[in-house]
Amino acid sequence: MPIAGADPHDPTTVALPVPDYLAGLDAPTGPVRIGVDRAYNETRVDQATIGMLDDVVVVLRRLGATIVEVTLPDTSTINAVWPRYAGVEAAIAHQETYPSHASEYGPADTPRSIAGLITHGHTASAIELMHAHHQRLAFTGGLARTLCDVDVLLALVQPTTSLTLAQEALYADPEALTDFLRFVTPFNMAGAPTITRPGGVGEDDMPLGFQFAGRPFEERLLIRLDHAYQRETDWHLRHPAL
Repeated sequence: MPIAGADPHDPTTVALPVPDYLAGLDAPTGPVRIGVDRAYNETRVDQATIGMLDDVVVVLRRLGATIVEVTLPDTSTINAVWPRYAGVEAAIAHQETYPSHASEYGPADTPRSIAGLITHGHTASAIELMHAHHQRLAFTGGLARTLCDVDVLLALVQPTTSLTLAQEALYADPEALTDFLRFVTPFNMAGAPTITRPGGVGEDDMPLGFQFAGRPFEERLLIRLDHAYQRETDWHLRHPAL
């Protein structure tokens, strides 16, 4: 859950006024420039998901948006260092209870578990962590430059339809899991605000999703754009047969 506003107990928060995110929610979005990196969104992605994103672009143009072809900074390195970075952050957050209460965390032999993530973090060297941090800074700077030319970025959230519990076992392998998360990890590492929206259905009527990503502290634009898209479509009302 995102938290807005300064926290007197957290010196890393920013003392900026919190806008009224709902003000003008139903107003026209105006001439928003939306960046799309086709290569990023279509490489190793199933056809149903690519088709969904094409349909989203049609709706956004109908809403008055201008679609701009962009090239995101390389995401392969930031995706590769994310497990180590996330593992160290998890280890720090849980240092008072792990490993002293490790038995309460579940199995530590899978990267999908919190125990596995923490254990992975404990194995990181200082050099590995600083390398990951430098990659994070480099990607964040490159993303900021991309967002100088457009207002919002349009991207996928995953390369396939949503997974069933049975299919999730396919991503027990660390590299496979990292690859599956490759569309959300870069924005997470850059601290960029995003909002996720269903945009279609694929095999077995399972939902397909996309995301808008924007500049820090410009969440209001993302919310307005997301709301405008939802008014034009009914994907948020569709549910797969379970």
